[in-house]
Amino acid sequence: MRFAALATLVLALSAAAQEAAPVNCLNEPRNLAYNDFYNAKKAADAAGQQRAYELAKAFVENWTSCSDQYTEAAKRFIGLYENAMERYNLAQNAFGAKPDRAKAFEIGRKILATDPDNLPALLALVYAGQSEATAKNETFAAEALGDAKKAIALIEAGKDSASWSPFKNREEALSFVTLYAANLSLVAKNPAAAVPLYVKVASIAGPPGRDPSMFLRLAAAYQQSQLDPMQRDYNEKFGGKPVSAEGKWSIDQVDQVIDRIIDAYARAISLAGDNARYAEAKTAWTDALKTYYKFRFGDSMPGFDDYLANTAARSLPEPYVPKPYTPESAAPKRR
Repeated sequence: MRFAALATLVLALSAAAQEAAPVNCLNEPRNLAYNDFYNAKKAADAAGQQRAYELAKAFVENWTSCSDQYTEAAKRFIGLYENAMERYNLAQNAFGAKPDRAKAFEIGRKILATDPDNLPALLALVYAGQSEATAKNETFAAEALGDAKKAIALIEAGKDSASWSPFKNREEALSFVTLYAANLSLVAKNPAAAVPLYVKVASIAGPPGRDPSMFLRLAAAYQQSQLDPMQRDYNEKFGGKPVSAEGKWSIDQVDQVIDRIIDAYARAISLAGDNARYAEAKTAWTDALKTYYKFRFGDSMPGFDDYLANTAARSLPEPYVPKPYTPESAAPKRR
């Protein structure tokens, strides 16, 4: 019994010693495994990089207790590869040949959760949200609008980006993202927020500032946010009543908004030029412009042809800021 007990104790101590023995990290199989990974990661093609990733993961998993420069190198490659694939998948799902915008937002949210100033991710999500809104799916519109505002602030603050995709460069990204922010503000039923954004687009070098449709949206934003409510307010306060100083002042405020709508239509028509793409629409835009111009200046439309011909030479008016009425604001100014 004593010998049996002693034998059992010896076996137990031997097993414990084996468990506690340090792993030899400088062994031939591990060296060969690392060399395989090291050589594979030199490949420039996607298949080679994927194989290197798989080898790196196997290297780390097979020698979990080893912590040296080789383990760190493999882990670093794994992180870089996963980040690169995450960015690639985001781009493919946001603006690739077969986009999956819901998947794009899932990936993008994950990236922004740990890196909220990640411009490539923000740009991809803004594009995805705008594309879905154009297709009448407003599911992501509010989120994309928030991303657009964040991206605009970062770009204007001078932040650089590893990629400006799907845009060509910084200026183009800023112009399109500002345009999308304006469009998404309209989707959010906030035309007042869209007006200054559309005006801003016109001042940025990029295709959106030369697009006739942008100025049509600007006209619509002025109509919805200012002209319609101002006309309703005027009719409720002054409709069918004797002319008053406040009534005249209100008409002057309405006229300033109409002037901006007229300007926006004129710019759309001017930019359309002889482009066959806009031929049919241009006729409708011209009819709308004439309606506003007549309402503003009378049926004789004084100076209309010259006004339209000189559109490009005029500066775009700043957004109109409504002002509260005071008796002093309606009083005639002394010369």
